[in-house]
Amino acid sequence: MNLDKVLKNEGIKLVSNLKPKKIDFIAHEISSKICASLPEHNLNKLLLYNELSKVNMFLADFVTSDVGAKYYYKNKSIYFNRKYSSKKLLELSVHESIHFIQEKRNPNGSLSRFGLYNLNFIKSTGLNLNEAAVQLMTVYINQTKPDYVKYYGLSFYTPSPDYYPIECALLNQIVYFIGTYPLFHSTLYSDDVFKNTFITKTNKKTYYFIESAFDTLANYEDKLSKLLYSLANNTDDNISKLLNTKIEQTKESISNLVLNVQELILQECFNSEIHNAKSIETINEIRNKLINIKKYLIQKENYKFYDIFSCEILGKLDEKEKFIKEYGIEYYFKQNNNYLPILVNQNFGISLFNKLLLKTRKMFSIQKKKKEHSI
Repeated sequence: MNLDKVLKNEGIKLVSNLKPKKIDFIAHEISSKICASLPEHNLNKLLLYNELSKVNMFLADFVTSDVGAKYYYKNKSIYFNRKYSSKKLLELSVHESIHFIQEKRNPNGSLSRFGLYNLNFIKSTGLNLNEAAVQLMTVYINQTKPDYVKYYGLSFYTPSPDYYPIECALLNQIVYFIGTYPLFHSTLYSDDVFKNTFITKTNKKTYYFIESAFDTLANYEDKLSKLLYSLANNTDDNISKLLNTKIEQTKESISNLVLNVQELILQECFNSEIHNAKSIETINEIRNKLINIKKYLIQKENYKFYDIFSCEILGKLDEKEKFIKEYGIEYYFKQNNNYLPILVNQNFGISLFNKLLLKTRKMFSIQKKKKEHSI
């Protein structure tokens, strides 16, 4: 298959090459911006500039008109939508340049990994999670202003109002608990630092569910886009009615999935923090965290999850604070090594642990009295 056919399958129609001077300018500006914004990741500005200046760059038309740019890994080229201004192209270059940085290849030259996106012969995973991570880095580097938006009946605060708004809002919740470093590091260097950090915070099941949910969300959004396109180009009233029904159902599916992911993130991360808290000061910090997370919540009309969840978390924090004051943190963790993992997995609280402890003491007391009586 020739390159024109390959690009056509990707929804790209080549218009013209970018001039060498323009490519050199973009390479210089982007390498400077990325390295200045991410000093903790030890990127070499000169090396990055040299590599980016060798990338083929083109102006193109896209089948999907809202696509701004695309890095195509098979020929290591960046295609820019020709309808955008030079200033906009520079902003779009950041996202595509990160894609260029993050690609990891096999000895034979084939792509093996793309940041959080793992390619293998059995099943590739993490495609949309990686896109969201790249976009979150992009708005961080471009210093894009976060905003409150509304999509699919959901209202929320997102770092990226225009591209991957929901995905970036969900990732922002994860970053709230573990920081940007693990996410950005793995996005750039295509390793498992983010994965392992989040699994340590939660568990493998949670990580893989969220990874899969991001791909499912992308499929829903793609389906919705096609339905909206069909509706816009349809003149039959009966078909329009059917399409509108499917559109609303798809929006509802997106809404439900997003809220499920959000709830899982909050439940697993806050429970982890409570379990690992080792001082009254830390418990107070978690209380503040519970209040401050409200800004990052994805909301829906008549959605009461946070009200119920926050009461539950505050109750657990009160129980742990009381336990630490009465018995000390060392005793707490010593007992938890034997009992708490089982109780947490069954969704029991510390109160049940206290009841079991009290019951055990009573049993020992009764046995002791019986022994004394028999003597």
